[in-house]
Amino acid sequence: MIEPLTPVIGVESVPEGEAEQIAEIAELMVKLLEQRYRDGKPFLRGVHPKAHGCARATFTVNADIRDELRVGVFASPGASYEAVVRFSNAAALVGPDIQDMVKDGVKTRQNGSRGMGLKVQGLPYASLATDEPGTQDFLMVNFPVFPFANVSDYLALTRAQLTFEPDNAGVFSAFGAQLAKNGAAVRVKRALEISAAIQQTATIDPLATEYFGAAPFLFGPDRVMKFAVRPTPPAAETSLPDSVDDHYLRAALAKRLREADVAFDFAVQVRAPSLEAEVEDVTKAWDSVAYQSVATIAIPTQDIDAPDLASRCESLFFTPWHSLPEHRPVGGINRLRLAVYRASVDRRRRLPELH
Repeated sequence: MIEPLTPVIGVESVPEGEAEQIAEIAELMVKLLEQRYRDGKPFLRGVHPKAHGCARATFTVNADIRDELRVGVFASPGASYEAVVRFSNAAALVGPDIQDMVKDGVKTRQNGSRGMGLKVQGLPYASLATDEPGTQDFLMVNFPVFPFANVSDYLALTRAQLTFEPDNAGVFSAFGAQLAKNGAAVRVKRALEISAAIQQTATIDPLATEYFGAAPFLFGPDRVMKFAVRPTPPAAETSLPDSVDDHYLRAALAKRLREADVAFDFAVQVRAPSLEAEVEDVTKAWDSVAYQSVATIAIPTQDIDAPDLASRCESLFFTPWHSLPEHRPVGGINRLRLAVYRASVDRRRRLPELH
């Protein structure tokens, strides 16, 4: 695997006490998993546990990529690599793809955060991690920012989850009370605004959705990037029917890939690591920085329910730290992911303890 690295000078600013907070969150994550999957149930992922399915893909660097963008994974114009894509729900617990809520007699539809994990394999370059050499993972969600700004806020959230889960209202109430106590009420408001926007973002089909990296990464020695993927050609505007199955996203994914090939355009935002880049706060978007196309993800027609692909889907370990040094994850949330994702996969791969 990989040990925590020295902060990148001029890019990262690590708050005092963060290492202890990360260690506590990793410990709490294991407790949450044991709380969720007791009585011999199979342990699922700590985040994005519900998969809609995985698909084989090809990741191809644009033949006409601009010289200044030929960095890391994108160094060789026209190069193609094998890849796997996993589509998922970000909700901590497996449940229906959409929750229909009734408040004050009014029915509302609550959408969830959706994920796309891209694992590019067979890269002829050195990797940060030793468990999957030559691999670059790109983890994305269907919103350009995360609701929780930093490690301190995520610790408050995780403590609240351990106490109140599956009562989401209780989780957010305790989270908000803790941040207000810490003098961070502004971040509570921001978290609630982003969460509400995510809940209002409908997903018709995992293959007709835009996904964003949200957190920052290096782009060579002196720049930082965020990344996103968009269906190409763009998806037609449609709406969800009044009633949908609890697992409609898996059904939509399977149907599309039985019928046609699908492609996504992979684009990056690249900038200098300035204060405006907000490396340590993942609730802030880089609205002033244009996306530039650098690669294509091609997903051919296939059966996502094929036994070999379905079983492999659950065994895959995704982490932003499966990375080339040129794209090293930066910022507090990415430092947190190094420990928490490792703790999650280690616990999942152990046999359930007897009770």
